Amino acid sequence: MSEAPTTSKFIRIADLGGASDLLCPRCGADNLHHTYVTTFDRSEDAATVIETRIEGGKVTVLPASLGDDNPSRRRDGIVIGFWCEQCGQAPIELCIAQHKGSTEIGWRFDPSIADG
Repeated sequence: MSEAPTTSKFIRIADLGGASDLLCPRCGADNLHHTYVTTFDRSEDAATVIETRIEGGKVTVLPASLGDDNPSRRRDGIVIGFWCEQCGQAPIELCIAQHKGSTEIGWRFDPSIADG
């Protein structure tokens, strides 16, 4: 049975001098591929969220929902989905959230899932 998804605010990078590579939070490899971007639009403490997803050249706007996948419990959020060449194609999400005037960033993933 797989574990519950993990959230980690620790973002590992490889310093390349003029740029940095994101490292996989599961295995540490630098072979991450982004596959989708989801935005969550919520007025402060609003009951519902508008979710917009861009994937494979298509834009999908979902009807107002409770925003269970929104990385922010109170405001807007952004999720960028990745898969890793090294440890498998299981989803890894980089989450950006607004919270009390701050911007938080961290990974969301299930550490027990890996195809590689």
